[in-house]
Amino acid sequence: MSIYVVDSIYQTTDEYLIKMVNSYVSVPKASVTIDKKICYSKSFGFVTMENEQKANNSISTLSSKEIQVIAAEVNPTQNKPASLPHQSHS
Repeated sequence: MSIYVVDSIYQTTDEYLIKMVNSYVSVPKASVTIDKKICYSKSFGFVTMENEQKANNSISTLSSKEIQVIAAEVNPTQNKPASLPHQSHS
């Protein structure tokens, strides 16, 4: 299971996110979403957890913790909605 981590610092890296979360719970993988045009974080990322219980504990523990001086918002990821069928406009 993955959790969604939001902050507002553009310099956050995958390594920093893993280090920050690992100080509270073991994390196998984390990835910060990068804006390809400016090569900085889009100020959110995803952390993969071993199971749902660890993910829920992490959400409780990490909510409002500081990530590079900004309080984080931590939530479970949502499944993407199915694509809507293409509608033709006549």
